[in-house]
Amino acid sequence: MIIADILFHSFSQGYSHSDKIKKISYINHYICRVLKNKKGTMMKRYLSKKIKLSSVLFLLLLGSSFSFGQDIEITPYYGYMFAGKLALYQGDFNIKNDANYGITIDLELDRKSGVSLELLYDRIDTRAVLKKYPTNITEDLFDMSVEYYQIGGLYNKPMNKKFSTFGVFTFGAARMAPVSTKFGDDWRFAVTAGGGIKYFFSKSIGIRLTGRLKMPFYFSGGSVWIGPGGITYGLGAGTALLQGDLTAGLIIRLGK
Repeated sequence: MIIADILFHSFSQGYSHSDKIKKISYINHYICRVLKNKKGTMMKRYLSKKIKLSSVLFLLLLGSSFSFGQDIEITPYYGYMFAGKLALYQGDFNIKNDANYGITIDLELDRKSGVSLELLYDRIDTRAVLKKYPTNITEDLFDMSVEYYQIGGLYNKPMNKKFSTFGVFTFGAARMAPVSTKFGDDWRFAVTAGGGIKYFFSKSIGIRLTGRLKMPFYFSGGSVWIGPGGITYGLGAGTALLQGDLTAGLIIRLGK
C-alpha cells in the first residue's frame, strides 16, 4: 500500500481520478502477488531448515530427560549407504549410493537384560536417476536427500567389560526430499533392523560399528514427486525400497 501511495503522486498529472484509482488498484494487486510468492518460497525453505535442526535437538533433549540414574549413549556416526531403487511405471528409479551420517541415542531401560530404547536420525545427500523402460536409457533427475526419524529397541550382550555385541530394530518415518522446488517431499512409514559391535576404551568413550537394513514402505499404488505440468512418477502396489548402510560412530556414555 505504501508503494502504491507513493506512485499515486507520480500519476497526479494527466489522469482522471477514476483512472488513478484503477492504476493504484492494479499495482496493489501485483505487489501483493509478488510478495506472497516470495514469502511462500522463503517460508518453505526456512521451515525445512528449522524442522531438520529441531528434530536433532529434540532427540538430544529427549535423551537428556531420561538421565535419572540410567546410562545414556550418544553416538554420532559416519558411513556409507547403499541407497537402493524403486520400480516405477516409467522404469527403475535409482538412488545413488553415497556417504551417510547421523546420530543415535540409546537410553538404558534395564541393565540386567541389556535392553535400551534407541532414537535414530540418519541422512544421505545423493542424486536420483531413472533407467527408462523399455529402452534402458538413463535419465539424470535431481539431487535429493533421504532422512530417517526412528524409535525402537536395542539389545546389548556384553562379552567382557569392554566389548559387546548388539541387535537393534526401529520404526518411524522416512523422508525423501528432492532439492528441486519442482517436487515436494515424500514421507513414508519405515523400519530398520541391524546389529554390530561396541568397544569401550574407557567408561565413557567407545566406538560402535553398525550394519543396518532400512525399508520405507509403499502400501498401495499411486505416485510420488508430482510436479508442475503433470510430472508424475507412478508406483505399483506393495512397493518397498530396500536400503542399507555400514557406519562407524564415537560413543559418548553418560551416567553412573
